[in-house]
Amino acid sequence: MEDRNDLLRVSALLFRDVFTLVERDIHNCNITGKHGPGQTADRRLGNQKFYLDEWSARLEAVFPYGSEAVPSPRFVNPIVDTDGLDANLYDRVNILELGEERPVKVTLVPKTPGKPRIISIEPTCTMFMQQGLGEKFCEYLETDKTVSGMIGFTSQLPNQEFAREGSHLGILATLDLKEASDRVSNRHVETMLQRFPTLKGAVDAVRSRRAVLPDGSIIDLVKFASMGSALTFPVEAMVFLTLVFVGMERELNRQFTRKDIKSFASQVRVYGDDIIVPVTFVSSVISVLECFGFRVNAGKSFWNGKFRESCGKEYFDGVDVSITRFRREIPASLTDRSVNGGSNWASKIISTVSLRNQLYSAGLWQSAMCLDGYLAPLLKHYYPVLNLDCSSVAFTGKPGNGSPLLGRQSFFGYEAEWADDDLQIPLVKGWTVRAKNPMNGIDGPFALVKWFVKRGDMPFADVDHLERSGRPKSVSIKLGWKPPY
Repeated sequence: MEDRNDLLRVSALLFRDVFTLVERDIHNCNITGKHGPGQTADRRLGNQKFYLDEWSARLEAVFPYGSEAVPSPRFVNPIVDTDGLDANLYDRVNILELGEERPVKVTLVPKTPGKPRIISIEPTCTMFMQQGLGEKFCEYLETDKTVSGMIGFTSQLPNQEFAREGSHLGILATLDLKEASDRVSNRHVETMLQRFPTLKGAVDAVRSRRAVLPDGSIIDLVKFASMGSALTFPVEAMVFLTLVFVGMERELNRQFTRKDIKSFASQVRVYGDDIIVPVTFVSSVISVLECFGFRVNAGKSFWNGKFRESCGKEYFDGVDVSITRFRREIPASLTDRSVNGGSNWASKIISTVSLRNQLYSAGLWQSAMCLDGYLAPLLKHYYPVLNLDCSSVAFTGKPGNGSPLLGRQSFFGYEAEWADDDLQIPLVKGWTVRAKNPMNGIDGPFALVKWFVKRGDMPFADVDHLERSGRPKSVSIKLGWKPPY
């Protein structure tokens, strides 16, 4: 009971302003749903997701279908119905009771060449409102005056910089958790939201309660959500940050105030399950995390010596010693294209060129030159030198270049081969990636919904977005003349 009370008290100390703002938006019907680019449990892709013909009764109680999934009240209470365009869209939707809800689909996706990641694929209607609610959490958390410096979702750079500082000065530790999202229980979340009943009800409404396993069996979920839910990342970060401060309180044997919380803004940071804490609190923080059912990955957590690792970056005594990882198999030869199919071959080529450029930007120039000699024949020697954006490397840690070409990025600049007579810009000949969105048309009121839930004031970048949408099923490469920057 003491642990539960500490979780409730410290989470309120950290996030009560954020919870209040999100709860206000729910009351004011200011949560706008959003569709992501990935798959859904009901196998809808791209524009098909806007044809929402399923909605759960739990969603209906908090986020009514007539407010969230239709373009205007006209389509709920039509004045006329001469051509079908003004039909009541409630007549087309199936409101599912609890026992009828579609479960999430558990599946495996690649993580490393030898190790998959377990994720869940959410139903379309559930993911639609998860995205809207999760967006509000992230927005308010990253601007909150109490926790904005200690939690983030858009950039890994603060965690990486803390790791670098910890490796050099030895005052900060980096902790990594095993099976982090799978160990965040629904009880953890319910406890944190206990004093915010409307928000608690909304979070529960967009949470899937059952999952179908690869063998077809269906189980009830005790955990809050798997990777694949739009709420997993912000919610797990809030849980971990709360437990970090519970551990620090117990180490100091006193309850914190908000002033105490803010004093640690330059020493504590959470990005997903990558956690930064002062070395002096490591033992107590680990003890609390394990008390709440989490497991610290001892092989990837560091608080002694000069090595630290966080968010994919590794440092020794302040020096970046990060390794460059192979994400895909390197194509064996030109014959690999005919044996394994053009799209698979193209994906391998694209990945290998990316690997070469990462090696180059990391200073592993001989390795990059070795891959150059391997790639040039595969690309029929259309393998141009491209300009490397140094500011992109410094800011993101990855090589950047505005050119659409597959080529050798270089600090020494590009080598122009031709010039565009109209635009007066240099051109080089090389291979570009082609990935065409599948045909996936949408019209009528559902096309209006797509417009109303669009973020930002700019028009859609793709003029054919109402005809083609969704992730491309395949990629290819095509030879052509393009700018080298």
